[in-house]
Amino acid sequence: MNNHNLLKRVLISLKAVKASIRDTAEPSVSEQLDQAICEIQRLIDDEESEKRAHSKALVCLGKVFDKLPSVVALIKLFSG
Repeated sequence: MNNHNLLKRVLISLKAVKASIRDTAEPSVSEQLDQAICEIQRLIDDEESEKRAHSKALVCLGKVFDKLPSVVALIKLFSG
């Protein structure tokens, strides 16, 4: 699986997490998810170098994980 497809899978997972917590999450959590979704989408759409895209994607995900300690369990659930 190439990196572009991996970023798409991350985007789908983040959107699923957002949908599953939309009624229960604090506004700051929802905001952080929105920012991460936008950043990952931009990385998919842009033609940045892979190394730079990976770095940005990891920073984005780190911010989400800081806000959502339970997101790891959700991602494990979605990834099967």
